[in-house]
Amino acid sequence: MKKTIKQGDKMEHGSINQELSLLRSAKKDLSWFNSNFGEIAKKNNNSFVAIQNGNIVSSNKSLDYLLDELKTKGIDPVKTLIKYVTTSIVVLH
Repeated sequence: MKKTIKQGDKMEHGSINQELSLLRSAKKDLSWFNSNFGEIAKKNNNSFVAIQNGNIVSSNKSLDYLLDELKTKGIDPVKTLIKYVTTSIVVLH
């Protein structure tokens, strides 16, 4: 049986509205990241960056250390855009 999901319905980790809010926030942060990539790469090349509300809240060459830093700062990684920054060309085989 199919169930139609409506705005305000509850999900495992919160309401649809909360999930949509997270997606909108991530979209804005991704747009900010793309628009500012040159400046970000100058300071954070070959590193992971954590972005919230158009600000880099943490960066580290190690993803594990970045996640630890976020936890130390009380920042939920699930609610944070995390991107790897590199100016190198990466070829996947």
